[in-house]
This record gives sequence, structure tokens and C-alpha cells, in this order.
Amino acid sequence: MDEVETIVGGKSADLVYVTGAMTGGSYDLGLGVDLVDLSATSSDATLSLSNVESVVGSDNGDSITILTAQSVLTIDLDDGDDTLTLNAGGTATISNVETIEGGASTDVVVLATAADGASVDLGGGNDS
Repeated sequence: MDEVETIVGGKSADLVYVTGAMTGGSYDLGLGVDLVDLSATSSDATLSLSNVESVVGSDNGDSITILTAQSVLTIDLDDGDDTLTLNAGGTATISNVETIEGGASTDVVVLATAADGASVDLGGGNDS
């Protein structure tokens, strides 16, 4: 998919493969076990995501904001200078993210890869 800024998913699993450039997209994939894959993007991607369980990044600098709390969230942003913002709390397993920011809610973050030189500020809430 190329140059689609807004997606609203349904009740089943949604698989979204983004190609080309993506700046300012907002995807709400609804119910189901959903995946957003940015591995084929041609430049830095900027997305706001709701109700997404898995995110695969690109070789570029990705900036991802998670807007809804998830009990199971897996994010691997791959190479590049990546930023992840967890606005609503929840539990996330994170790989290859250089900057992690949390909001006022409780964030539970599991680092699946080494975070050497990473910046982590989970904000308010009872974070771990």
C-alpha cells in the first residue's frame, strides 16, 4: 500500500504492508490480531496506530505512536534512528528502538534486544 494516510480495520486480523513513503498516517485496525509492516517503505515513516498488535519497522528512521493500550504488543523497528511513543500504556515487547517514550498510563516494556545508547522515558504511571 502506498500513500494511504487513514485505515480503519474490521473484526478480523488485518495485515497492512506499507510501501513507498509514509508521513502522518493514522491506522486503527480494530479487533483481531493485526500487523503493520513498514519494511518496504522508501523513507522515514511517521504513523499513529490504534488496536495494532505487531509492528515491523524499516531500515529508515521510523516514528511510531501507539494510541491505545494493548495487553500484547510486539514492535521491532529494525535499523534507523527510531522513536516509539506509548500514549495509552499497556505491555510491549520492543526491539531495535532508539527512543522510547511513555505517557501518563502504566507502561510495561520488555526489551527483546540490547538498548545500548537508547533513551527511555516512560513518563507517569506505574512503569516497569
